[in-house]
Amino acid sequence: MEKRLNKIPILNKQHERSQGVIKSIFSSGLIKILNLISGLYLVSVSLEILDRESYGIWVTISSIIGWMYFFDLGIANGFRNKFTQAISLNEKLLAQKYLSTTYATIGMMAATIFVVFFLANPFLNWNRILNVQSSSQLPIELLVKGVLFFFCVKLFLSIINTALIANHRVGLSSLIDLLSSVSLLIVMLFMRYLKQDSLLLIGLLNMLVPILVLLIASYIIFNTSFKEYKPSFASVDFSLSKGLFAKGLQFFVIQLASIFMFTSNNLVVAQLFGPMEVTTFSLVNKLFSIPLLGFSIIMTPLWAGFGEAYLKGEFSWIRNIVKKLISFWGVFSLGIILFVFLFPFVLKVWIKQTIDAPFILVAFSALFVIINNWCSIFVLFINGIGKIRIQFFGSIFLSLLSIPLSLFFCKYLELGSEGVLLSNIICILPGAFLAPYQYYLLINNKATKIWNK
Repeated sequence: MEKRLNKIPILNKQHERSQGVIKSIFSSGLIKILNLISGLYLVSVSLEILDRESYGIWVTISSIIGWMYFFDLGIANGFRNKFTQAISLNEKLLAQKYLSTTYATIGMMAATIFVVFFLANPFLNWNRILNVQSSSQLPIELLVKGVLFFFCVKLFLSIINTALIANHRVGLSSLIDLLSSVSLLIVMLFMRYLKQDSLLLIGLLNMLVPILVLLIASYIIFNTSFKEYKPSFASVDFSLSKGLFAKGLQFFVIQLASIFMFTSNNLVVAQLFGPMEVTTFSLVNKLFSIPLLGFSIIMTPLWAGFGEAYLKGEFSWIRNIVKKLISFWGVFSLGIILFVFLFPFVLKVWIKQTIDAPFILVAFSALFVIINNWCSIFVLFINGIGKIRIQFFGSIFLSLLSIPLSLFFCKYLELGSEGVLLSNIICILPGAFLAPYQYYLLINNKATKIWNK
C-alpha cells in the first residue's frame, strides 16, 4: 500500500517528509470525506426537525458563537508552530511545557469570555440582533447562554486537535471530528424519531455531543500515544507565553479579519433579509464546503511540513510541493466550475424541500472557493514559517472594508445575499497576488523588511 501511495504525483516520493505528508493525507482524507457526508446528512435531518426559520436562527447563532473561537488571541496557531519546532528538534520536555501552558492560557481566556458575556448579556436584545419578531416564543436568550457555556468548554478541549495536527497526526484529529459528527447525527436521528422539534434542545445537543467526544478522546490520547506530552500543572510555564503571543497576536488579528469577512455573513443576511434567507445562503455555502474540504485534505498536513522544511533549509522540497499544488489547483478548479452546473440537481437530491438557490449566488460561491484555494497554497507556507506581518496589516484594512462593502452591495445596489459573497471575493482578491509574491521572495531569500517579518 505504501508503495502505491509513493506514486502519487503531487508529492515528492523520495523525501522522508513527503511520506509523512502522504500518510497524513490518506489517513485523514477518507475520514474527512465521511465526516462531510455525515455533516451533509445532519443538515438534511435538522431541516426535517426544525422549520426553515428556526434552522436559520440556529445557523446564525452558531456563526456568532463561532466568532469567539478566534478570541484565543491566535495562541492556538502560535502554539502550533512552537510545538512543531520543539518536536522537530526532539525537545519533548519543551513540547510538553508549550502544550501545558497553552491549555492553562486558553482555559483562563475561556473563563474570561464566559464572565464578560454574562455581564454584557442583559444589555443585548437577541431578537433584534437575529432579526426575529419580538412576539416570537422561541427561547433564544436561553439558547445563546447555553451554547456559549458549551463553547467555552469546547474551546479549551479543542487544543488536542491542534497538537495532533502539529505532530503530523492529521488523521487522528480528523477521526475525532468524524466521531463527533456521527455521534451527533445519531442523536439527531433519535430526536427526529421522537418528533422533538425544540430549538433549545437541538441547539444544546449540537454543542454537548462534540464536547463529550473531545473529552473522551483527550483522555485516551494523553494516556497512550501522547503520554510523553501529557499536560500537567507542573509543566505550565507562563514565561513561554511570550513566544505564543508574539506570533499569536498577529494570527489573532488575521483570524479576526476572517470573522468580519466570512463568519459574519449569516448575521448580515439575517439582518437584511431575515432568518429564512439565511437557510438558503447557508445551504449553498455548505455544499461548497465540499471543494474546500477536498483541497484542505491536501493542504492541512503541509502546515507543519513547510515549517519543518523551512527551519532545516530544505527549500527544494518546498518548491517542488508548491509547483505540484498549483497544477492540482488548476485541475481542481475545473471540477468546481462543473459543480456549478450540477448544483441544482445535487441540492434537490440532498434537501427534499423546494429551495431556490439563485445561479449568481452559486457562481459567486464557486469563484470564492477557487480564489481561496489559490491563496491557501501560499498562505499555508507563509503561516507555517510565521512570516505573517503583511497578512497582519492587510487583514486590519480588509476587516474594516468587508461588512460596509456587504451592506453597500446588498442594501444600496440591491444585489441580495449575493452581495455578501461579492464582498468576500473582493476582500480576498489582493491576497491572490500578494501571497504568491511574498512566497517568491521568501523561497529565494530575497525577502527584506516587512516581507520577511
